Amino acid sequence: MLVKSKQLSLGLLLIGDAFTLGVVTIIGFASHDTLGSAGFRIMATFLPLLTAWVLVSLHLGTYDLACASKANQLWRPAWAMILAAPL
Repeated sequence: MLVKSKQLSLGLLLIGDAFTLGVVTIIGFASHDTLGSAGFRIMATFLPLLTAWVLVSLHLGTYDLACASKANQLWRPAWAMILAAPL
C-alpha cells in the first residue's frame, strides 16, 4: 500500500509540474500577443521544456517525496528551472 501511495504522490507531482509549465507557456505566448497564431509552436515550446525539467529534476532530487514537502529544499526546483530553461 505504501508503494501505491508513493506512486500516486509522484504522479501528482508530475501532473502538477506539467500543468504549471503549460500555463507558463500559454502566458508567455499571450504576453507576446502571439497566442492566437501560435498553433503547434506552443507544443514545440512546451514539450522540450517539460522534458528538460523532468530530466534535470530527477538529477537534483526534486521528485524525492521526502524533500518535496520541506521548505528548506526549495533550492531544488529553483535550480532545476534555472538549468532546464536554457535547454
